[in-house]
Amino acid sequence: MFTKKGGFPFIPVIIVCIFLVGLFVTVLMQASPKVMTPFVNTVSSQTQMQTATQVQLQPQAVAQTQAQTQMPLAPNEFRVEDIHVGDKVAGMRLYSVGPFKKPTQNPAPNEANIPFGDENFGAVFKGNKTLTGTYNYYGDDQPFVYDAVCFTPDEESSKNLPQLQGDTQSDFCFFNQDFAQKYFGPKGSSGKATIIIDEYDMFDYPIEGGYSANFVRLVKKS
Repeated sequence: MFTKKGGFPFIPVIIVCIFLVGLFVTVLMQASPKVMTPFVNTVSSQTQMQTATQVQLQPQAVAQTQAQTQMPLAPNEFRVEDIHVGDKVAGMRLYSVGPFKKPTQNPAPNEANIPFGDENFGAVFKGNKTLTGTYNYYGDDQPFVYDAVCFTPDEESSKNLPQLQGDTQSDFCFFNQDFAQKYFGPKGSSGKATIIIDEYDMFDYPIEGGYSANFVRLVKKS
């Protein structure tokens, strides 16, 4: 039998060590589920709580979106999907409404194919309106508006014009420029004025959009 010099037999010592290691591993494996169970239960509980929270939040998000869509209209506001020819908004009657650019089944490359709605519509309102605000007769040096008389209604007058829900723009240019320029010249002029219009047009499309009106009479200017 092999022995260490001056010690105990070598092989029995190895066998004892192997036995003790095996016993330790067995005890550890039996104890592991008990140790891990609280951690697993904790993670599971947290996951269930998160899932329950998400389920609760989803209806709230949907309700919030619906509430925004169904926000009450101001007296001068309208929704494109709800308005029809003949309806009155801010005392002006809707004469026509439709897509500014008709969607096509086979759009050209890079062509926006926007369905009729807030981002693709044109509307014409008719009816006499007296407005107070600021006029500007732009010259030829303007990058976007040139050689044109435009008008910005004051806050009170803006409330008397039809407006898409959520929109804040109300300034416009006259589409009968030859007639309007006789009253607001020379070019570069600006000031306060009270005017009468009888038609108000608007359209909206990605990167495009604008408002125009038919000038009828100048009441006063300063």
